[in-house]
Amino acid sequence: MNSDAISDLLGWFVGLDDLRRAPTNESALLDLGWVEVRANDVAGWKEWRRGTESGYSSAFEDVRAFEVVLKILWPEEGANFGSLYELFEAEYAGLVASVEGRVGASTYSSEFDERPVPMPGQFDRATVWRSDRGTVVVSFQHEDKEAPLRMSLWLLTGR
Repeated sequence: MNSDAISDLLGWFVGLDDLRRAPTNESALLDLGWVEVRANDVAGWKEWRRGTESGYSSAFEDVRAFEVVLKILWPEEGANFGSLYELFEAEYAGLVASVEGRVGASTYSSEFDERPVPMPGQFDRATVWRSDRGTVVVSFQHEDKEAPLRMSLWLLTGR
């Protein structure tokens, strides 16, 4: 995980005491160099960019979320999902290790939603870190064969 954008987001999780400056708030995202590129007011999300990184802010129930999509892959017809999953699982493990190196041991992991994760969706893998200031989640998601494989880093505040 070499991205300065991701490092800055994790820096908030481990060091910032003022929860109003959480990167789930728009002013904090702007201060961290993220730029809003489009919004969907009906669906309730905004897309942000910082360099080559792409992120989405949203809210659900009493949670505010910022998701950075780290990798997305749209498989071609007849793709070998076994090898794609191996690739994604290896990258997922590397990302989890990188986040653990920065923020410490995870609170729990979930495979195929066997243990609920704090955001909506279906997740093949999710590793969760909780603290008083918020929640960090690394997720690997593939909801069905027509959907992309997606790896993300989430920051959540609230609840």
